[in-house]
Parts: sequence; C-alpha cells; structure tokens
Amino acid sequence: MLAEGLAAIAEHCRALEIAAERSYEAKQYRAAAILRSVAFEEAGKFLVLLDAVRLGRSDSTLLVEQLKRAGDHLAKGLYASAIDCRPANLKELLRFLEFDRRTLYLDGPNDVDF
Repeated sequence: MLAEGLAAIAEHCRALEIAAERSYEAKQYRAAAILRSVAFEEAGKFLVLLDAVRLGRSDSTLLVEQLKRAGDHLAKGLYASAIDCRPANLKELLRFLEFDRRTLYLDGPNDVDF
C-alpha cells in the first residue's frame, strides 16, 4: 500500500508543479506560490513515508511515530527543506535542521494554534 501511496504522492507533486507553472505563466503569482507551497509539503510527506519504509516493521513504536510525521506540517517542511541543503554528513544535516526549525511553530490561522 505504501508503494502505491508514494507513487500517488509523486504524481500529485508533478501535477501541482505543472499547475503552478501554468499559473505563473498566466501572471497568477499568488496561485503559483500557493501551489508550489503545497507541492513542497507533499514532497516532504513523500520523504517521511519513504523513511517509514526504510524503518521496516521491527520497531512498531518508532514506525507509528514516523507515520504521524506524514500529517505534521513542520515535519514535512523540514524533510523537504533538507533535500535542498545537500548535507555532506549527519552532523551537517542536523545543524541545518536546527537552524530551520522554529521553537514555537504555529500551525493555524489564529497565531495561537500549536
């Protein structure tokens, strides 16, 4: 099921990026930015799920925690951002992620939703 889901997410990302390009060409810049933002987060979800596959089923607690990240906006954003940095090693990746991570991440339109 995960393989089918990953394929669907990849196709969804491609479709969003194509729609973003068309919106940009039509000078609908706000729509293009929104579509790219959604595509970015979907790419992060893909990477979260890919790591879930790599974990396997041996540690169910760890697997459940990883799968929860697929619905977490900050986790998906951090995963997607990590791709752009091209770290040389784990220490460099962790330093990058710590810089990108926000201490109090607000997840909602009201500035009080944590």
